[in-house]
Amino acid sequence: MDAEVEGWFAVGDGLAFSECLKIQEKEGIAGDIAEIGVHHGKSFLALAIAARRDEILYAIDIFGRQDLNIDRSGLGNFDVFKSNCEKFAPHPERVKALEMSSLELKGEGERIPYPASLPIHRRRPHQRHYS
Repeated sequence: MDAEVEGWFAVGDGLAFSECLKIQEKEGIAGDIAEIGVHHGKSFLALAIAARRDEILYAIDIFGRQDLNIDRSGLGNFDVFKSNCEKFAPHPERVKALEMSSLELKGEGERIPYPASLPIHRRRPHQRHYS
């Protein structure tokens, strides 16, 4: 998968995900999973592989709404993301992609049932005052 999915997911990220999973298992923490800024799904797919059978996976990205990409970081493509999920996600039917800015999440309790579980993974912030 690593060579086939464009994006960012360093070894340190994988180790952090693994540690977070261990803590969640130990503490009995369960629930849906969300990632903000999925690009083409590289790190999102790691979350999908680790998800429990009853967890919904929320993928939040501006995708085609590039007018919201203020600093021009990453040009995520929904069709590429969807294709990667169909190829690599164990249960692509549980993936809910939301084409929106993370700034639009405020008060979106109807779209993402709260409380959303950990981990909510966010790649590097785009611009500090917009994070």
